[in-house]
Amino acid sequence: MSSRATATKSDETVVRTTVAIPAPQPARKQKQTSMPKQPNPNRGSNQGSTLHVSPCVSKYALALEAPWYVDDVCLPSAPSFPSQKIKAWCKGIFATGTGQVGYVGAAPWNSLTQDGNAAVFYTTGSYGGTGLATSGAGVVGASPNTPYLSADFSGTNLKARVVASGLRFRYVGTELNKAGKVVVLEEPTHADMTGFGPNTIYGYANATSYPVDRNWRSITYTPVRPEEVAYQTNVTSPPAGVWTMVAYAWSPDPSVKLSFEFEYWCHLEYLGFSAQAAATASEADPYGFELARTASQQVHRNLGDRPDPDQNTFIRYLSSQFYEAAATSLTYVGSSSGKLAIEFARSAVSDFISSRSRLRY
Repeated sequence: MSSRATATKSDETVVRTTVAIPAPQPARKQKQTSMPKQPNPNRGSNQGSTLHVSPCVSKYALALEAPWYVDDVCLPSAPSFPSQKIKAWCKGIFATGTGQVGYVGAAPWNSLTQDGNAAVFYTTGSYGGTGLATSGAGVVGASPNTPYLSADFSGTNLKARVVASGLRFRYVGTELNKAGKVVVLEEPTHADMTGFGPNTIYGYANATSYPVDRNWRSITYTPVRPEEVAYQTNVTSPPAGVWTMVAYAWSPDPSVKLSFEFEYWCHLEYLGFSAQAAATASEADPYGFELARTASQQVHRNLGDRPDPDQNTFIRYLSSQFYEAAATSLTYVGSSSGKLAIEFARSAVSDFISSRSRLRY
């Protein structure tokens, strides 16, 4: 959706943070200079005088890359309804097995209930295979601490959606045995990865390889299909049950089983009778929604080999990418005043995200 369509809605009630873009100063009388072309006020505020960033978008942008850092996140798509916003997690230890490999993977849409199919699958030292499996010897399933059961979704009582989710992990074994690598992958079309072997995982262009070390490494989920931004009532059919991301570890020594600490975090929204008492206001910001997704894609491309960074460093980088995406939608950026405005906006959104998000290590 264009910025013009979003910015000119006269009935918009969403509370936003507004960053003013300064107009050029008049030329001095003693010196005749050409003036930059003034923006047309009828072309929409995002293209002339103001740039809007809603609280929902700022939190959503951060949650797409580091869901463990932020609370009370909504998905800023239209239409908007008050929703119950849940942050849930599960933690554990995964290890390589007798076949020298091990993994932790996630099916984010299985996170909607605590008693349904597992949302997280991971291996123990007794795992003897090499392909991705959700059951069998040495494979454990786990679910996050969400408040609802499958039975709560009967009839029209409750519906839910995944806002953001991610896995992070780090090596916790001995220094002597610290060797090997871990490959992380989010399947780009969100096809189910059950049964994938190492050659398939390594063959994806977006698969990233990390050395085994004690840095937090991460892999996160971004919606790519229309049904992945919609509320669902069926918690057993796609997008539920689709395994979309994995961290796949390899030990170079058959006698050494590598151990990793992992954390899975997810943000969920619920609508319906059971959720109404805990519902809070949400915001629809289609323009900002696309900006956040574009910024997330730029972060994935540009960070490369990225340990989970220092919180302030990460927020500064994310806000920088956010405003690189926003800059393409502004018409008045060719002049010096426009460039200064973008720098000011970039700094302002960094401060805004920092103040609005309760960060967690």
